[in-house]
Amino acid sequence: MASSEKNPREGFPTNRIKNLIRSEGSDYRINQDALFLINKATVQFLEQLAEDGFACFLEEKRKKSSLSYEHLSSAVHKSRRYEFLEDFVPQKVKAADALKDNPLVET
Repeated sequence: MASSEKNPREGFPTNRIKNLIRSEGSDYRINQDALFLINKATVQFLEQLAEDGFACFLEEKRKKSSLSYEHLSSAVHKSRRYEFLEDFVPQKVKAADALKDNPLVET
């Protein structure tokens, strides 16, 4: 592997993680060990979400050619492990169905 190539198992650029943490408050400090662990945990979490989404893809009766939002959304809503993501990764609903359930109020 060339030195300019990045191993996908390495994770995210550490400066970006530091910037994200600092964006929460300028008083936050993080040492290299904690930064390393946050990086590895994030990679493992995303790998598990992708694997669970792929399992939903394989379970689907009508086969699509690729993993889609619906598969990841199904994974989020099937497992308690992703309960905290339910508001951020809602299941897709057709507009007609959403309006039927929650009609617009005219003023």
